[in-house]
This record gives sequence, C-alpha cells and structure tokens, in this order.
Amino acid sequence: PIIVISAYTKTDYLLESVELGLNKYIVKPLTSKKIHELLENTNKYFSQHGIVALCDGVILDKSASIISHGGKDYSLSSKELGFLDILASKRMISYDDIATLWEDTVPSENAIRSYIKHLRKKLPPGILKNRSGVGYFIESSV
Repeated sequence: PIIVISAYTKTDYLLESVELGLNKYIVKPLTSKKIHELLENTNKYFSQHGIVALCDGVILDKSASIISHGGKDYSLSSKELGFLDILASKRMISYDDIATLWEDTVPSENAIRSYIKHLRKKLPPGILKNRSGVGYFIESSV
C-alpha cells in the first residue's frame, strides 16, 4: 500500500498523489490516533493479502507460497508453507504441530530433521532455531 503523509492540503497535491495509486493521504500534524489507525489498517491489509513479516527482512507471502529475503524469492512446498504459517502465528512450532503437516502418517525423527534441513536452505542462515524437546522458533536478532 502507498501512504502519503504531507503538510500540503491543496487539491493539486492531493490529485497528483492519487495518480500514484495511493491507499491513504494523511495531513500533518500526525497524532497518535492517526498513527494507530494507519498501523491497524496497514496490518489488516497485509493480513488479508497473506503477507507476513517473520522477522526483519524475511517476508512470507502465503498466497503465492513464497518466502523472500536478501532480494530473492524461494518457492515453498505445502508443508513448508504450513510450517512457516504456524510459526508466524505462534512464534514457536512444537513437534506435535510439525507432525500434523504429514496428514496421513506420523513422521520419523529423521524425516523431520531432513525436512528442517531442507527448509533452512530457503531461510537466512541461523534464523531457524531449535529448543530441545519443545520445537522450533525464529531467532529475530540474526
């Protein structure tokens, strides 16, 4: 979405901005109420379009089954998308959650390790961490 924050209230400026395809034009001064509404609407827009920021610079596009970081896009399998979707909503994915991604069978520990190893190749190095006996989480400070 395109948002313009400006002190200009003249119609000419507003009309020029509309040609950019903007979603919102906010006239200064900014108030905490305006900022709060803007953030709520922007969050709602991204949620409706299936775009989630896992951490700084790592974007999950659920509708396209793509994860983006470092200027590159990586296609995701349905299990990988499911894994990252759960991770985005819960911030931690347990082993039980991971097992539900295999709909008809219970995965072995080796199958899960192999799956995670493959998924890590599509993520920035060191971002996906394991808490022994609990599950996986995103290390956002990497």
